[in-house]
Amino acid sequence: SNASPHEVTLTRDFWIAATETTQVQWEAVMGRDKNLSFHKGGDLPVENVSFDDALQFVKKLNLRFKADLANLPTEAEWECAHKANARTLGPGGDDGAKIHDFGWNEGNSGGETRPVAQKKPNGWGLYDTGGNVWEWNLDMTRDYKGKCTDPMGPTTTSGDRSIRGGSAIDHPDRQWYFRRNSIGA
Repeated sequence: SNASPHEVTLTRDFWIAATETTQVQWEAVMGRDKNLSFHKGGDLPVENVSFDDALQFVKKLNLRFKADLANLPTEAEWECAHKANARTLGPGGDDGAKIHDFGWNEGNSGGETRPVAQKKPNGWGLYDTGGNVWEWNLDMTRDYKGKCTDPMGPTTTSGDRSIRGGSAIDHPDRQWYFRRNSIGA
């Protein structure tokens, strides 16, 4: 299900990668034996990654660079980055017909993940925020009501973890929304 439309204000800056994490990047941080992707290729996005694996990647990345800069985006940060802070459904505006220009889905992928950055970037130069592979968010899904500032859903270890963006095997209508992924006990 989709959250109710609501106004969100983010007061803190955040960084987000221009592309999904590639398998080359994943293997450089986690090791080749930790790449469980079904579709193999250095410039393909890493897939079949659990939430815990994603957190380990971030932790190891921060240790490697001796900084605490990397993290998974919150659901609100992901949404802001996906839309490039516009008040539209997605990077192509409100025109669903443009969705194929910005991401891989069942209508244009041939049922396989594709190399990152092959479609148009959004207004901030970010690629593949809609389609190719689902993207983990730091917080849990929560249906906010009304205006929110810096929303952060629960971060407990069980429940409905937020993943955003859609995948190469999903219907295009799912790319601009999110789904809940139940994990934990």
